[in-house]
Amino acid sequence: MIARETRGTYSYFSLVPGALDSMREVFSGSAAAACSTGAGSAMSYPGIVPSSSPGVELLWWVGCPSWEQARHLVREEMAAAGLDPERLEVRELRTDEEAAREGFPGSPTVRVDGRDIQDAGEGPIGLTCRVYRLRDGRISALPDPADVRDALRASGLAPSEAPGGHAKQDAVR
Repeated sequence: MIARETRGTYSYFSLVPGALDSMREVFSGSAAAACSTGAGSAMSYPGIVPSSSPGVELLWWVGCPSWEQARHLVREEMAAAGLDPERLEVRELRTDEEAAREGFPGSPTVRVDGRDIQDAGEGPIGLTCRVYRLRDGRISALPDPADVRDALRASGLAPSEAPGGHAKQDAVR
């Protein structure tokens, strides 16, 4: 039920297709709800490969004018961190029920290892536009690139850094 992919010194694990449905048949009630990721109701897009867990995801809704800019920003930061930008999982939330299940504080929402890159505070959950606070204090419809970068580094998904702020790379011989 679990597939393993190894890249360099990192291993990525993911559920094989149909695994959640099998698990739901075995479990009932709250155990089944705990196994639910909402992936069955989310829409996938060509060229976007679902990430393995842990991973990087972008949640959005159709009324959000900035989700595509957020997708571009996250992919740029993933590439700069030495990650494959095509591994970004992009999911559209379509209903208030999906938003509630995901704890969706608005669009766009970026999560690394299932954790929001910026605490949304006590704001409402639902299909709405999200507001981020940039590190310089300004308000923005997009997350601060430094917050994305720091979340990638903290997750262990990105290669470790060498002194001077550059990602370590294997020597080519």
